[in-house]
Amino acid sequence: MKKLLILLLALSIGVSLIACGEDGTSDGSDTTPSISDTTNDTEPDDTAKANTGYTVSLGNITVTVGGDADALIASLGEPLDYMEAPSCIHEGYDKVYIFDGYSISTSPAADGTQYVSELALTTDAVMLDGTLMIGSSVSDVEAKFGTDYTEDFGIRTYALDGATVSVMLDGDTVVGITVSAN
Repeated sequence: MKKLLILLLALSIGVSLIACGEDGTSDGSDTTPSISDTTNDTEPDDTAKANTGYTVSLGNITVTVGGDADALIASLGEPLDYMEAPSCIHEGYDKVYIFDGYSISTSPAADGTQYVSELALTTDAVMLDGTLMIGSSVSDVEAKFGTDYTEDFGIRTYALDGATVSVMLDGDTVVGITVSAN
């Protein structure tokens, strides 16, 4: 079951990386904020507002979804697997690093740096903020994120400040958790 879940998550991440177009180029009209920008509501170009990120812990690992990816990835050691595809938004590559129990997806910012675009838990070997993991109950999810969510096809989506958390459920049991940058 765990291997099937990992395979499905890796496949869905891979498909999402290449699903944006054939040539992977941008027409320059994107509105994705640069992670290196500072928050400034008086900025002439309102597309330059910063993604402040959302910080979570995975035991002794701290991940800021929306934050700088280069130092984080370097500190994690060799991944079990790695995938990349040309980005549709900015010059560079969207990348997926698969580790034991979780995967980290990164994307290029306008300035060429990589930022963490998504964190996905893939097994029950990793706990999000010491409270949630694959196998947790709906009541555990509600204790962590509350009851303000949307739900489609067994996936609860929580819009948080700096991130979107998606919790995949099978009945009352968590079978997947992703934290995505806004």
